[in-house]
This record gives sequence, structure tokens and C-alpha cells, in this order.
Amino acid sequence: MAGTYRNGAAWRDGLIIIDGSRVRPEGSEKELRRLDLLPELEKELTKTPEELRGIAASVEALNAVRDGLGFDAVKIDLGHIHVADECEFMRRWGVVRRAFTQFGHVFVQRRFLFLHFLQDLTHELVHLSTFRAVIDPALPKDAAVRIQRSGLSVLRRRSGVPENLFTGLNEGVTESIAIEVRRRVAAEPGLLKSGHGEILVNDWSYRAQVRLLNELVGMTGASPEAARRRLLTDYFGQTGCFLRALARRDRGLVGMLTKADGPADALAIAEHLGLADAAASIRRIMAYRPKR
Repeated sequence: MAGTYRNGAAWRDGLIIIDGSRVRPEGSEKELRRLDLLPELEKELTKTPEELRGIAASVEALNAVRDGLGFDAVKIDLGHIHVADECEFMRRWGVVRRAFTQFGHVFVQRRFLFLHFLQDLTHELVHLSTFRAVIDPALPKDAAVRIQRSGLSVLRRRSGVPENLFTGLNEGVTESIAIEVRRRVAAEPGLLKSGHGEILVNDWSYRAQVRLLNELVGMTGASPEAARRRLLTDYFGQTGCFLRALARRDRGLVGMLTKADGPADALAIAEHLGLADAAASIRRIMAYRPKR
């Protein structure tokens, strides 16, 4: 199929290649929508000057974190960040989900408080920066995604059934990186109202996963700084040194992390490892009901 045209797109080997927010060949979004892999908003909002400045500050902060680890800057297409009306977002995707990354695009709702928009955005930009996918549009939509990776998470197919691995661990690392990104964004002069910078940095999502992650970092035998650097290098470079170090510590641990997703799984792992303080902390997190 090389050199042919379909829906205005030049195809290389008939595949859609997604790397971060770059989708190749150009025009492939039409095929992604045809496969129901990329939603279209009924009411996409024009980004406000405040949101545009927040996006720019977040991308710059993310690239500063990557640079500190020896990785090149990522270029994120502004047109691949979609701001949705809050009512439409909740009607289509529920009240729990606040934002998501899907096949090279970020969908984030406009929140009542700008700092909440930044919290959602920074987490999703970290996801977007590591997203990789190979899609064959000639296959049925339930089999079209050949490869999908996001940070430490990878899509596997068993008997044709898709299964996401290391979901909980991946979310914990993503939020841990997003926290560092937010620290840098909060220091941007004039971006946030007084007092909102502290909230931006300290009001996390995926608290149970981050709490467990902090314990895992101390279990690899390296110094906390070296272990964390190895973990983040794995996340951005899609290698497995950190997981192999954990496997040497506890052979069953990586298997548990493979399947782990939500807070209950984080609690089960903490209990398996005999981490009483972490388990108690995760129980409190699970019992907490946020007001917003």
C-alpha cells in the first residue's frame, strides 16, 4: 500500500504510527475516527488565553523534567489538546473521569477552577509524552491496535482479548512526574491566584498508587535518588531496569504489579510486602470521599 492514497492520507505499509501527539501519516485522524478510536466533541471549546498560557507552561515544565533525565524535548501539537464543555464531558464519560489521553490526543474539561484544569492537564501531558501506538486500519476495529504503550503500561492480547498491563503502577509514576511538573508550573509568575500554587502541588490524584510507589522506590537496593531516576528513565525510555530490580527483591511482586490497577490492588500489594504504615495510609485514602 506504500505510495497509495486513502482518505487523503499517504500510507506507509498501511499503518498509522502514533508517537506522543504526532500521528503519521498526516490525515490518519480520519481513520482513527472511522475505527471509533478517536472521539469527536459536539462542543469543543476555544482555548482561553489563560488555558493557552497554562498549556505552554506545562509543556515547558515537562520538558525540563525530561531534560534533567537526559531526554529530548517533546513537541506537543496544540491542536491535539481538546478542551471540552464540562456538561458534555460528564454526559459522555461520567463524573469520575476528568480527562484522558487517547491515540495522540488529550481531552480535558474546562473546570470551574483553573488550577483543577492544570491538575488534569499536567497528568495527561505526561501520558501523552510517552504514548506509542501502531494501528492497522485494514483490520476490524477490535483488532486494529497492534501495539500500544504509555510509560510503563503496555497493551497485550491473549486469545484476541486486549489487556492493559502495569496500569496502576503506570498511573502512580505518571502522577509522580506530574507533581514535579506542577511544582514548576506553580512557580510561573502571574499564572495562578494567591494560594492556588500550593493547592496545585499538594492536591494529587492516584494517591494510593503514589503512596505504594514511594515504598517501592526504597526496595530496589539503590539510593532513593538513584532508584527514582532509574524508574523515571524506564518510564520515558520504556525500559525495564526498575522492574527487574524489584523482581530480584520479591519474585511475586512484579506479577502482582502487572495486574494491579486501583487502590484495592495497591493495598493488597502493601499487605503482601508487610508494609503496615503504607497499608494503613492506603486504607485512609480509600475511605476518604473528596468534596469536589
